[in-house]
Amino acid sequence: MQIKRDFEDTEEWLCALTKGLPVAIMPNPLAAGALGESANAISKKVKNGHVPVITIGERRYISADFVAERVEAERVLKASIMRKLERVARNGATIFYGELMKMVGMRWQSPPDRAKIGVFLGEISRKTFEEDGIFLSALVHRKGPEPTSPGPGYRDLIESMSNDYDDLGFDPEEDQEIMLDRHMSAVWKHYSAKRARQ
Repeated sequence: MQIKRDFEDTEEWLCALTKGLPVAIMPNPLAAGALGESANAISKKVKNGHVPVITIGERRYISADFVAERVEAERVLKASIMRKLERVARNGATIFYGELMKMVGMRWQSPPDRAKIGVFLGEISRKTFEEDGIFLSALVHRKGPEPTSPGPGYRDLIESMSNDYDDLGFDPEEDQEIMLDRHMSAVWKHYSAKRARQ
């Protein structure tokens, strides 16, 4: 059954909404926050029809169901990334960005996917630091000559987190390689101990 998404007026839309049809709408700024995009970007997508919209009279709104589905899909994707990284950590290894992205159905050649993986890795490291005092994303490296290391966003993350956490132990003068070795060792030690307890 095709769901009607164009309504002549608010009354017609409210009637459909009260019948339980999936025609809920979201304000653009709220949708932008949920999707991690700017309100401007969402407004353009709504205007150009690049996202599912509900039209009421002359006004177009983003579909709340679409936003909810996207948020849930990203939650599932982030959980998948976390599980893959935990497996890498239990094996005492590192992984390249491209390999990790391929494992979860993302493309290294896609700028939006590269931006998204960076955001997800930052969120994962914030979570693992808050819960366990480690930076799980320290294990995700760029391909290149040995020794490999994470991209510049990793150091930026650590530096920005140092403003929020006194116990972070960030020293801007510390050699990048030494800092990374310390972070990776902490991750491997944590997951080795976790495996021993299981």
